[in-house]
Amino acid sequence: MSAALTDRTRAVWLFCPVAAATASLATVTLFTGLLGIAFLPRELERANPQQYVSITHSIAPGDGRPAVSLYWTIDKTGLPGWRHRLALHTPQSNGRETPHAWTDLNPLALAKDVEADHILVGDWGGRIYALDTRRPNTKPQYIGRHADGGVIALASSADGSYLLSQSAFHLYAWDRAAKRECWRLPDVGAYCFAMRPDSDTAIIGTLHGDLLEVDLPSGRTLRTIASLEGFALSLTLSPDGNQLAVLRSSGDLLLLDSQTGELNWQESTHRNCQTCCGRFAAFSPCGQWVVTAGQESGWSLAVWSVATGQKLLELRGHERAVQGAAFAADGSLRSWSADGTIRLWDLATGVARDVIAIETPRPS
Repeated sequence: MSAALTDRTRAVWLFCPVAAATASLATVTLFTGLLGIAFLPRELERANPQQYVSITHSIAPGDGRPAVSLYWTIDKTGLPGWRHRLALHTPQSNGRETPHAWTDLNPLALAKDVEADHILVGDWGGRIYALDTRRPNTKPQYIGRHADGGVIALASSADGSYLLSQSAFHLYAWDRAAKRECWRLPDVGAYCFAMRPDSDTAIIGTLHGDLLEVDLPSGRTLRTIASLEGFALSLTLSPDGNQLAVLRSSGDLLLLDSQTGELNWQESTHRNCQTCCGRFAAFSPCGQWVVTAGQESGWSLAVWSVATGQKLLELRGHERAVQGAAFAADGSLRSWSADGTIRLWDLATGVARDVIAIETPRPS
C-alpha cells in the first residue's frame, strides 16, 4: 500500500470517524450478507448442483408489464465468484425463457422510477442509469456517478425531480433533469433513508439513532423527527406518508407517526431476521398492514396490523431467507428470496398461489 493511500485512509478515520464507521459497517453488512447466504452448508445442500441463485430486488409494475428482478449467481464448479444480472419476466414465463437484459451492466441496486415502464439501476462502479423496460435492447440512460464506489441504495422522489443514492461513504442527491449532483452528506452517518410521497423531502436514519428530515433540493436538515436507542436498519413510509416503519438494530419493529415522531407501537422480532437480507418492510396500498421478514428464521413473512401492532399472519413457503417483499396496486403481495424464487401470496389463505423461478442463462 502506498504512503499516500495510507495517509489518506488514516485521515478519514481521524477526521471523519462517522463516515469511516459508516463505510466499514456498510461494507461488512454487504459482504457478510452475501457470504453468509452463499456458504452456509445447510443452504448449499438445497442449491442447484451447478449454481446458487439469490434474488435481491424485484419490481413488478403490473398492468401486464414485465417484472424486473436483480439476482445473484455463484457457480459451485468452474469459475469462482459472484455474477449479478437483471431479468425481465412474467408469471407465465416461470423463468424458463427469461430474457436477461442489459447484460453489460453490473447491477447492485434497483428502484422504481416515476414512469411505470422505467426502472432505476445503480451499479458496482457507482453509476446510476434509467432503463426502459419496453425496449430492453436500447442503451441505458446515464444519470450520474458516485465518486466513491458502488450504489448500495437508490430511490426517486414522488415527482421524479430528485434521486437519492447511497455509497459506503456518502448519501448523494441528484437533480434528475440536469443529471447532476445536488449535494452529498459525508459526516452525518447516514445509514438508511425513505422518500416522502407528498413532498421534496426525505427521512434519513443515522448511526447516532437520529431520524432527520432533509430538504432534497438543498440538503438542509429541516428537523429531527425522533432519536432512537440504537440506529435504524431500514425506514419505510406508508403510502400516505403518515406512518413510518422502523427496523431497529436491537431487533425491534417500531411504527412511528412520521410527522410528530410519536411511537404508535413497538414489537420485538427475531434479530437474525433483520440482519443482512431481511431488512425490509412493506405497507399494503390501503395502509392497514405492514409486512416484514418472519420472526422465526427469516425464511417466512410476518403480516402486522398497522393499527394495533398485532401479528396477523405468518407466510411460509420460501426455502431460504426472504430478501424483500412488495404489495401491488391491487393489494396482492409478492416476495423474493435467496432460494431463487418469487412467490405471489393469497393473504386470505396464507398460501402462495404462484411461484416464479428465476433461471440463469444456459451456456451457449
